[in-house]
Amino acid sequence: MIGYSFHHQHLKIYDGSMVIGSANLTGLDSLYQANWSGPKLGLGLNYKINKSVFSLDYSLQDIDFNGYTDWNLRSDLSHPKSMTQKGDGSGTKISASYERAVSNFSSLSLVGNFYKYNASGTHTFHLTSSDASQKLNQVNWRGSEIKLIYRSLF
Repeated sequence: MIGYSFHHQHLKIYDGSMVIGSANLTGLDSLYQANWSGPKLGLGLNYKINKSVFSLDYSLQDIDFNGYTDWNLRSDLSHPKSMTQKGDGSGTKISASYERAVSNFSSLSLVGNFYKYNASGTHTFHLTSSDASQKLNQVNWRGSEIKLIYRSLF
């Protein structure tokens, strides 16, 4: 397998309440967005027996990571980008599936995907007066999904 993969995370932070300490969070409407992308190379195995297909796929990805935050309540930081992160890293994806033919024109599949990505690079705070950069120790993203898929040919 040869390809290109792009993963996008978009997190909104609003209607907050302070649990420890005290701060006015009225108007909280912050954002964190992260993008993981890059070329990937993989190997897949399929085994067919009667009306069933078993599949196992493994892929490696070269990662370009970039993320940013808009902390809307921080007056000492720039907006709309209060902080940026840029880095390079790697990722893996393992996929296992079982597909069963239900009829000549349809099938039912159970698919499990497991992702593990990490990157290191630079972390920059965009202050209203200047920018302050430091080493981004590491960002990690792990994900998993299990899907039940029904396919039908028309």
